[in-house]
Amino acid sequence: MKRVLLVLLLLVFSVTLAFAGSEKEAVEESGSAQQAVTELHFYSIDTNPDQSINKHIAGFEAENPQYKVTYHGFERARYDEAVRTAVTGGEPIDILLLDGQFVVAYKNDGLIYPAEDYVDFKDRYAQGVLDAITHDGKTWGIPWQSSVMCYWLNDPIFKKYDLPDPETWDDLITIRDKLEGTGIAPMVYPCSQVWWVPALMFSTLPDYVDNDPIGFTKRTLRGEFGYDDPAYIKAFDRVQKFVTEDIFMKGSLGIDYDAAIQLFVQGKAAMFYMGNWALPTINSAAPDVNDIRTHWVPHMPGMKPQPAGGPGFCYTISKQTKNLDGAAAFVEYLSRDENAYITSVGAGYDTANLVSDKKYADEVNDPLRASIVPYYENVAVFLDWLWEPEITQEFKIQMQALIAEKITPQECGENIQKKFVELKREGRTYYWK
Repeated sequence: MKRVLLVLLLLVFSVTLAFAGSEKEAVEESGSAQQAVTELHFYSIDTNPDQSINKHIAGFEAENPQYKVTYHGFERARYDEAVRTAVTGGEPIDILLLDGQFVVAYKNDGLIYPAEDYVDFKDRYAQGVLDAITHDGKTWGIPWQSSVMCYWLNDPIFKKYDLPDPETWDDLITIRDKLEGTGIAPMVYPCSQVWWVPALMFSTLPDYVDNDPIGFTKRTLRGEFGYDDPAYIKAFDRVQKFVTEDIFMKGSLGIDYDAAIQLFVQGKAAMFYMGNWALPTINSAAPDVNDIRTHWVPHMPGMKPQPAGGPGFCYTISKQTKNLDGAAAFVEYLSRDENAYITSVGAGYDTANLVSDKKYADEVNDPLRASIVPYYENVAVFLDWLWEPEITQEFKIQMQALIAEKITPQECGENIQKKFVELKREGRTYYWK
């Protein structure tokens, strides 16, 4: 009897051990499964990720179940502070969606890796777009979207009054003269918002620097030229002539972006200078979008039209990452042609130019969008992607004063150069090397 009880006890004990062992094994398996999922932290300059970003995150996680992407969105005014605070505090950051104006500073401060070291993408983008994020021989980010500025033309007005296309600056004078007495302004521009005014100089500087505004700007940052150099003064003078020669609609200093588009599509102005990001608004505001067409920016005879453009934002890899393979995999996923296409469709951008072989050109049915594609051939990066943030701010202040005719072109350049000298004295210039 005792032997039977002993056998039963041993049997129960064995079963208990076996159950306990299998339960422990299941927990370990569960634990190892949890540990296999690596969290990637994505710091974005957007508080409301659009459908394309959410779709990309879901698609990446489905393709790479070993990773989970956590989105951190910040307003532009807080983004830089948020990133640097996280870096100082040792918080995990793996991927960054950067505004172009931060790229040089982040590169100089050792906060990002060169994207080209981890993803093969450079042959798919226009060089003018890549110039914005290529420094010290390395490309530090992957374009989020392609942008380019152009002239938008109200075609019925051009036909009715037999206006010449704005090939040269002299054509603007001819357009003004032909519209005299009609109540129609040659051009409307949102001068009330300071962030738009430097873009006027982006269109005028190429004429005075042998179509090399990027090289000239970099040499300025190195101190070879000042912002009071004759080339800059001529570019500022050309900007002021938009006002003094009555090219801009009267009261443009009180007109914002939305009002400018409305005035343009309503036929109160023959032209509107803005980037392709205006396309969705123009499409929704114009009574008949077939009445709207685009044109190169004007230029001096003998020079080539050189519109400003760039990648808008860019994806890059944080040096804070402890998951370099995962960060690189996510950035590579975002850079794929089909995903770049989805991103641009979501924002209404020109999608056909995202890759050099115009892979999606046949899918662009909007004639306005398609007409913008050739402008990328000579695109030059938005210069405020190259300036120090303090210089960008000074350009905004001084150029608005220039448009208001409160200062001369010479004073505009001298005031900006004064700010540069202050930055140099404080050791806060970028100093290209």
